[in-house]
Amino acid sequence: MAKRSKSTVYFASAVPERIDRDLTLPARFKRLLEKTGLRERVRGRRVAIKMHLGGGVGYSTIHPFFVRLLVDFIRTGKPRDVFVTDNAWKDVDRRGYARQTIGARIVPTLGRDGRSFRRIPTGWPVLPEVEVGAPFLKADFLVNFSHIKGHGDCGFGGA
Repeated sequence: MAKRSKSTVYFASAVPERIDRDLTLPARFKRLLEKTGLRERVRGRRVAIKMHLGGGVGYSTIHPFFVRLLVDFIRTGKPRDVFVTDNAWKDVDRRGYARQTIGARIVPTLGRDGRSFRRIPTGWPVLPEVEVGAPFLKADFLVNFSHIKGHGDCGFGGA
């Protein structure tokens, strides 16, 4: 069995100890981003930010303001390109996800026709292959900016 590497998990509490602009969630998020080393790692790379933008009437998503904070931070690292990708890409501007608000273009994960992917073998008997969307194949760096969500019929999920 392959040895697992340890990951660093960063946490910023959403509960302010007192009223202070440095204790707001956006301020905490910015400080958390500074700790990640992300700026240095994206230099000259094509960066895909994978998100859930809410399909249909979905609204339990990360607010566009925080997406913009992330995009702006990544851009300070001078990437070659940065874009947001999700399967739900139609009408997302109605929920506030537009290039003007988030600072990056939105690219459909499987293309506008839903067929822009490649099948890649995994080497696992239970899941012999996966379909990987074209934007991921073109990206050099992936930021998973998804959220946890509760589903009434099956519990909680997240990435």
